[in-house]
Amino acid sequence: MISAKRERGPASGLFDCGSRIGSALSIPLISWLISSLGWRESFFVTGVLGFIRAIFWIWLYRDPEKYSSVTPEQLAGDGKNLMVFAVSL
Repeated sequence: MISAKRERGPASGLFDCGSRIGSALSIPLISWLISSLGWRESFFVTGVLGFIRAIFWIWLYRDPEKYSSVTPEQLAGDGKNLMVFAVSL
């Protein structure tokens, strides 16, 4: 997600809420994995999901200059007017 300087507050809030949601959802999910498969297999499953997520992120990530929604005015200057967030999946 690319955010202009004036939009950083809501963008930071959206970015930061992902870690809270992930923490809330992971406890029941990992508990279910451990009770269904065992604790060793839960590490394997989460590791595989992490690798899939990393591969997807590498494929998805683009520099701000490559986004069609970023205007030349936003790219002008020394780059301090943009904040780039990695979107967690």
